Amino acid sequence: MLSQSNIVIVDVLRRFKSSKIPVCFLVPTKTGLEKSIMDATKSVRDFLEEREIHSFSNQQQGTNNKVLIETNFYSQGQLIETKTSLYRPETKNGDPRIWVYKLADYTEPGDLLAITITKINSLLLTAANLISMIFLMQKIICFSICLAAQ
Repeated sequence: MLSQSNIVIVDVLRRFKSSKIPVCFLVPTKTGLEKSIMDATKSVRDFLEEREIHSFSNQQQGTNNKVLIETNFYSQGQLIETKTSLYRPETKNGDPRIWVYKLADYTEPGDLLAITITKINSLLLTAANLISMIFLMQKIICFSICLAAQ
């Protein structure tokens, strides 16, 4: 689905790498936004597992096993506190799913979503506005430095 992004991913990835911020990407589709569901792609699953946030391979299927994590979503100049749902449905062999609450209120199909992890929780941001993204990246770096100094 990354090929459906409304901006060039390589340019965004370079900006994250130059700031030494690990990142992975998702691109919501119209159907995904309407149904409030996205596939947790292999890159997303690996990203979360490598950072010890979540392991889909150890998660049982069904809504009783859903995991919610605190998330800050940055879009259109706003920082929105929300939650991200990580789960494996009982149908379709329990293919891993991810959903960020309130996502459809702030994004359009094809928006590039960059996922990164702060020391407090995960952060999802819309990368369509690179100026805002650069500002946010500076805040993340500063916030991480402040946490490390405590």
